[in-house]
This record gives sequence, C-alpha cells and structure tokens, in this order.
Amino acid sequence: MDGDADGEGAASPWVIRIELDKDKVAAKRVQLEDLQALIMDVFGPETFQIIVSDQNMPRQVLRLRFVPDDDEDVDIEFLKSVEEQIRSKLKVSGYDKILKVG
Repeated sequence: MDGDADGEGAASPWVIRIELDKDKVAAKRVQLEDLQALIMDVFGPETFQIIVSDQNMPRQVLRLRFVPDDDEDVDIEFLKSVEEQIRSKLKVSGYDKILKVG
C-alpha cells in the first residue's frame, strides 16, 4: 500500500500508535470508533488516516498516519507535538489524562 488508498495525497511514513487497555476500555464502554470520531473532531477529518483494530482483538490499537498538506514537513518534532496535543486535548469518557501516546 502506498498511502494513497483514497486517491488523496500521500500520507507520512510515520505512524502514531495508541494502544489501550482492553479491560479499561470495556469498563468505560468506549468504542474505538468513538475515539476515531473524537480525534477527527479535534484535529479535522483530513488530518489523519486512522486505522482501528477490531474490538475483539486482544490489544485495542488506533494507528494515526498524518496526511500533510503540500507545504507541510513531517518530522519527529512535529509528531511529538501531535502526541502532546492528543494527551492534552482528548478527554474520553472519564479519562481526562492520557499518560502516554507512542
């Protein structure tokens, strides 16, 4: 896959991977699709290609691949700033402090 599956611009080769504790997610009745929608609301629908794992998988994982504008450069510092924004802006069903995004 070349990152152009939707016919849009090429995505960054970098991926932000968010792994969630399956038991805690189930206890809070959070769906990965809800988190996907929340990320799209916060960052905009065209900012990331988001891949979510199946709810039945042992590990609940979201993968975010940044889709830069033509003039945007993606480097590790940019991704660290996105990580910080995810940690500070996303409030999920009682979780108001996300400890680590990697």
